[in-house]
Amino acid sequence: MTSLAAQRKRLADSIMRNAIYDGVMEVLGEHGLAGATMDRIAATVGIAKGSLYNHFRGKDDLLEFVHERTIRPLLESTEQIAATDRTAADKIEAMIRNWQRYVGEHRATFQIFANYSNVEGGLKQAMTESESAAVQLIAGLITKGIEAGEFRPVKAHFVAEMLLVATKKMLSQQLKDGDPPTDEETVDTLVAVFVHGLCANRASREAARTAR
Repeated sequence: MTSLAAQRKRLADSIMRNAIYDGVMEVLGEHGLAGATMDRIAATVGIAKGSLYNHFRGKDDLLEFVHERTIRPLLESTEQIAATDRTAADKIEAMIRNWQRYVGEHRATFQIFANYSNVEGGLKQAMTESESAAVQLIAGLITKGIEAGEFRPVKAHFVAEMLLVATKKMLSQQLKDGDPPTDEETVDTLVAVFVHGLCANRASREAARTAR
């Protein structure tokens, strides 16, 4: 296959996968996870069922793709925050606020996954892996904060898990039908309890901030 032909194929595949993603989201929004059959998705996209199988092995593979495309930008932005020249506390606070903003902007998409916490197979594994990546990242920041004297000594991984659970609870409230988006006061409370509560003292935090 020539380079030009390969580029055309990649472009066609990308366009088709984008169309499939949009089709899956439409079907999930209208019929839920149980009603998201390969036949229904193919009909919504406007392609033959066989063409859908050319791109995905089955429904489980397709849902993994949807989850990955939804979560990847959030994980990437989280990693970018972690790489900035800020104190550990500032980074964790920025992450929480970024998660709240992103979920609010993609409310309909996250509602679909939030309503199906008992999923199995590859989708469950993908959701578990994304949460594990977030915990590891937060735990790493807490560890660095402890080493820098910014945070008091704690079990970093344990605290990171508690922080993620609290954040998920906050976001689940944000996603409930009929509830308004989480306001800044709720986010401020979460940050105050889990982030600033880690700080050794105000003086050490200010010293860490000025030492950047």
